[in-house]
Amino acid sequence: MLREKLDNTIPLERQELVARLRWMVDLRWVFGAGVAAIGVGLWVRPFEQVHGGLIGAIGLGILLYNTLFWLLERHHRAVGLRVLAQRAPVAAAAQITFDLLALTMVLHAAGGIENPFFAYCVFHMVIATLLLPVRQVFALAGVAVI
Repeated sequence: MLREKLDNTIPLERQELVARLRWMVDLRWVFGAGVAAIGVGLWVRPFEQVHGGLIGAIGLGILLYNTLFWLLERHHRAVGLRVLAQRAPVAAAAQITFDLLALTMVLHAAGGIENPFFAYCVFHMVIATLLLPVRQVFALAGVAVI
C-alpha cells in the first residue's frame, strides 16, 4: 500500500490524504462517464425540462478536469512522494471545489432545486471533513453555500 512507500517523516494524515486523492480521481472517472452517458441518453430521449445535452457536456467536462488532476498527481509522484504529500491539501480542496461546481451545474440542468439529488452536496462536505484541516473545510462549505 501507499503508506509503506512514504517515508516515516510524513505525518499519517498526509499519507492518508495522498491515498484518498488517488481514490477520488478513480471514483470521478466512473462519475464523469455516468453523467456523460445519462446526458446523451436524455438528449436522445428528452424528459420534461431536463437538458440532456448540457448534462452530457458537463460529464465530458468532469472527465476533462479529472484528466488534469490525474496528470498533476502523476507529475507530483514522479517528482517525489514528499512533494505530493506537501501539496495534497491544496489538491484535495481543488478537487472538491470542482466537484461541487460540477454537481451544482448538473443539478441546475436537471431541474434545479426540485431535484432530490441536491443532498449529494453533503457527501463532498463529509469527505472534506475527513481529509482536510478545519479552515479549509469551512472555506469549502462557504463555496458550497455560494
